[in-house]
Amino acid sequence: MKKILSALLALAMCGTMLAGCSSTDDSSAELPSLETAETTTVSSAETREVTTTTAPETTAEETTTTEEETEESETETETETETETETSAETTTAATTTAPATTTAPATTTAPAATTAPAATTTAATTTAPATSATTITTAAVEANVTEDGEPVVPTLVTPQNRYGYQQLNAAEQKLYTDIVDAARNLRGIVKTDVDQNTWFKVFAMVYNQEPQLFYLDPGSTFDGSKGRIKFLSADRNDIAQKWASMESVMNSLLATANQKGSTVEKLKVFHDYIVLNNVFAEESGYNSSAYGGLCTGGLQCVGYAKTMQILCDKAGIYSMVITGLGDEGATHAWNIVYCNGAYYNLDTTWDDPIINPVVKNNLRYRYFLIPDSWIHNITHFSINERTLANGTVIKFFTPPACTSTASNYFAVYGKLASTKEEGEKILYSEILRAANSGMRVAEVRLSNEAAFLEMKKNLATYANWAKTADTTYKVTNVGGRTDATMYIIELDLAY
Repeated sequence: MKKILSALLALAMCGTMLAGCSSTDDSSAELPSLETAETTTVSSAETREVTTTTAPETTAEETTTTEEETEESETETETETETETETSAETTTAATTTAPATTTAPATTTAPAATTAPAATTTAATTTAPATSATTITTAAVEANVTEDGEPVVPTLVTPQNRYGYQQLNAAEQKLYTDIVDAARNLRGIVKTDVDQNTWFKVFAMVYNQEPQLFYLDPGSTFDGSKGRIKFLSADRNDIAQKWASMESVMNSLLATANQKGSTVEKLKVFHDYIVLNNVFAEESGYNSSAYGGLCTGGLQCVGYAKTMQILCDKAGIYSMVITGLGDEGATHAWNIVYCNGAYYNLDTTWDDPIINPVVKNNLRYRYFLIPDSWIHNITHFSINERTLANGTVIKFFTPPACTSTASNYFAVYGKLASTKEEGEKILYSEILRAANSGMRVAEVRLSNEAAFLEMKKNLATYANWAKTADTTYKVTNVGGRTDATMYIIELDLAY
């Protein structure tokens, strides 16, 4: 086996690209890793403590949990003819989760005919589960797939050529991207290439993050200058097929609900609500950085949140992508950009999901639902789609589209945007009643200007005490207050 330069070891130690996380309630997540052929994957664990503003005379009920993750290494061998054996992690098929009932959104204007996203289109969704074999694939069978493909283990939902990031790659990078996707779909562990180590790192990380149907792709990889070696969380075709069938069952149920909605905003809200209500930011596990984790197991790292939204958008024909970067305390993070009503928006389901374990089914908030860059870039989200390697090299995966519109932001679309303190208070009191009469925990309003926001912020105790004395179906016992001075959001967290 070729020996690899020591610089590669430094590259391996940094991890690859994605998804540690932090948020108003979140901590770290899993990174795809580049290894030398002789080393094991090293994961990073990053945590973030979050401070919230508590309304005077009230207490908040939520607790913040620090998450840490580790990654298991896998043993690899290579023959003189470069035939390699992939050792897959043990996996079990999780029970399929049921899509929750969704609340009917207020009447909104029907979305206009879809506008083609700049330089990108999506293909029709494929819904047929892949064919399965009655025989469990053994390690030897996986070796055979190095030279002889069977039927791909998962369908193509969106072709690589229609991915936004793919279109910014040069010809050699595009070829490597499609080669990695093809290898992963056919359970082949070796991808021959003549690119350099930084290019391998960049392209493998992009495939890992932009192709959510490859849920069984391990974040670890090796590269020796003439070929890359990829690994799988499972190399058992039956197991993968069963997991894909479970994913399709949930996706089809959600699509049936989403397709009853009149706009893209409402469809995205169906997906957002399902992801938030059925998942919790989780410690390390095999599939917590995958769409399978988000649809079927209930525990996720932040890239898992982003991939789950991505695969649902792929199925629904909504143009989207996964974006990576750093949170405001340096933890790696991932979220989505989606194309909605003629404009691009950021959508961060991780940071809309508080860490409460077990999952609380009545906690929904929309602070990061369809927002512009100006609300988060270099404020809470940094190093957008960049990764600095241990050797100092900065990898730019691709330049995301600019998100500048607020027209489809949650607060604007759902009538929760106010321009004055008086209008804001009227909305907030209405939201408190709505929440307390349905048992939901969050009442929130957004102000359009700083002056009105600061006026309302001074009265958090008044709003909290009013909530506790209101005549509602569920008696409010405690109220926590949160404010966001960038987005001008006032949020009350109700406990019963």
